[in-house]
Amino acid sequence: MVKMICITSRPEGGAPEEIRDKWVGLVLPVEKEYSGSLGDVLTHEKIRTGDGYEIRWEDAMEALDVETRKWWEENVFGISSLIFLKNCCFVVS
Repeated sequence: MVKMICITSRPEGGAPEEIRDKWVGLVLPVEKEYSGSLGDVLTHEKIRTGDGYEIRWEDAMEALDVETRKWWEENVFGISSLIFLKNCCFVVS
């Protein structure tokens, strides 16, 4: 069974707050758990070290509304997954 998480608060990162707010309430399939350094997907600068869940880029984009997905696709390049820290989500299954 695939582990699923629900995003409960705005994730950290360099995207505008209104874009990051669009994650709240979404349920996403987990590719794998993650522990280590996290970099911002826009600037590639290290944000922090932490534990979270790795979500495949395609699965994350599929969960978003069309307008928000367009923003991500126009502003983020060359990544295959996103990491959501455990402090902004919970496991639903």
